[in-house]
Amino acid sequence: MFIFPENDLLWQLIHIFFTEVSVIIPVLHRPTFERAINSGWHLLDHKFGAIVLTVCAIGALYSDDPRVLVQDTKLTSGWTWFRQVRLVRSNFIEPTSVNELQLFCLAYIYLRQNNMYDSAWPLVGLGLRLAVERGIHCLKTGNSRTMESELCIRAFWILRSFDVVQGLTMGRPPGITSEDCDLDGVAECDDAYWDQTPHNEAFTQPVGTVSLLSFFTHYLKLIEIAASVQRLIYCVNEKGVSRQKVAKELNSDVERLVTFCP
Repeated sequence: MFIFPENDLLWQLIHIFFTEVSVIIPVLHRPTFERAINSGWHLLDHKFGAIVLTVCAIGALYSDDPRVLVQDTKLTSGWTWFRQVRLVRSNFIEPTSVNELQLFCLAYIYLRQNNMYDSAWPLVGLGLRLAVERGIHCLKTGNSRTMESELCIRAFWILRSFDVVQGLTMGRPPGITSEDCDLDGVAECDDAYWDQTPHNEAFTQPVGTVSLLSFFTHYLKLIEIAASVQRLIYCVNEKGVSRQKVAKELNSDVERLVTFCP
């Protein structure tokens, strides 16, 4: 039932998404995503089709192609595809899928870029609740990290970062705190190296090659500092909180992180 962009525009918008957005917010695994589209999976599976439509909508925000507009204004970029997506399912009986969590991340990115913060806020909270229901907030993979587990971990940390940033921006409490989370960090391994290596080691970045995920992992460290500000500095109930002491400790944390960054 979905209406997708023409094939040339589809691939143009996908390329824009991965070069402009995914390098900062790594929601998807590009090789798997593109293989699925080449196989026509977006025409058969409505969950994956919704993700493709949302990726196209986000790519449209950075495109000068007139076909991305509904009306003669950039505010309507991508709306042709985003408005087809159903963001909340009719029931919550079925298990939460990776695609669903990814969709919440992508929908937030699109709505935020269109200054629809209030519309995006509930999606983050719902995404986090569904992730917790699945147990992703305490997901420990050990030596058995898989593509699905890595995508779940990415989606959770992205939703967590959105929760903190928008909470600070709009003066709202977080949906989940650091104390509630005990999952693996994002693997600093570029998408091209997720498959098994000749030595049978998955998710191994080649020695001497800096991963594009390095930015995201350091960004998440800053997010945790911001979460401390949100929890301790801007808390409603400030009993027992020495804001001056907390501010000093947080400044030290930022200085250490900045010193560590190359």
